[in-house]
Amino acid sequence: LDRPNPINGTTVEGKSLQLEFRSFIGRHEVPMRHGLTLGEFALMHQRYWTKDSCQLKVITMQNWDRSMYFDNTGLPWALPSPNIARPATTLTFPAIVLFEGTELSEGRGTVQALEIFGHPKLDPFGWMKRSLQDKIKRSGLQGFALRPIHFKPTFDKHMNTPCGGLQLHITDRSLFQPWRVGLFLLREVYHELKDDFSWRQPPFEYNEEQLPIDLLNGCFELREWVVGQGDMEQLNTLEDHAEFAQQRRKILLY
Repeated sequence: LDRPNPINGTTVEGKSLQLEFRSFIGRHEVPMRHGLTLGEFALMHQRYWTKDSCQLKVITMQNWDRSMYFDNTGLPWALPSPNIARPATTLTFPAIVLFEGTELSEGRGTVQALEIFGHPKLDPFGWMKRSLQDKIKRSGLQGFALRPIHFKPTFDKHMNTPCGGLQLHITDRSLFQPWRVGLFLLREVYHELKDDFSWRQPPFEYNEEQLPIDLLNGCFELREWVVGQGDMEQLNTLEDHAEFAQQRRKILLY
């Protein structure tokens, strides 16, 4: 039984996963934002990613079109994860989930998980005023706003420790590019925290060897882009999903 993609079925964004970084998070050469329904993903697997056939039949949805976000469907929200409590979180998720690969909090232990991030040593108000606001303008990224906040997680990273951070608000989802915004924020906080920043170390999601951030990104080049303070044009050249996009067009059901 097919299900809607909660952040529309048209937008594809990100660098496709490299197979040497496959993990429990991602097994196939798929970008962060793939624009597929679950049924279409199953068809992709059957056609391109496995030699084993199965009796697969996707029962399509009625009254859904690819431009829909979840709130356009009129359906009740059933949590796909304890940390995705509302449909709005699905759009911030591709950005904030990258902070799982760091020692910053991604909001777990709060009521805004995967919508906020922070660290005990981060001064969000000072950072925003001193440099971040201007860098956002220069980046060309649109469709979002950042609100400086303080929060204290009740579990997970920095449990019971006050953290300075930012909340990601979507102001125009047609312009918002979560993959780019997430990497932009990761780059900026890396260089803002300096020695207080650290990458999360393995094990992570059943992988004992590779850095969690590389598993989340599906490659190591994006981590190098963050560390090297690469610009947005370089990020555009790293985005590569041409082969996936070609395969995807052949199996779309809607």
